[in-house]
Amino acid sequence: VDYKVVMRFDDGFKIVKLLSKTGYTYHGVGASNCVSPELFKTDEIYGLWNPNNKVKATIGLQPKTNKINNINNTFT
Repeated sequence: VDYKVVMRFDDGFKIVKLLSKTGYTYHGVGASNCVSPELFKTDEIYGLWNPNNKVKATIGLQPKTNKINNINNTFT
């Protein structure tokens, strides 16, 4: 499993937690950005996907401090 859905919205959008290198790669290509491999060592990476599983945002969360380190969106 490359990702886990952690929240679903009535309009079909969902928030997913990325769990593997394959998940990070799919998400990075879909977002037209790359998340630094260093970030994976310290952060949990989440994505906002539309109903067609297209990436709309990336969120890096530092679980030890419960703070968001990074947000990138692709709402273009």
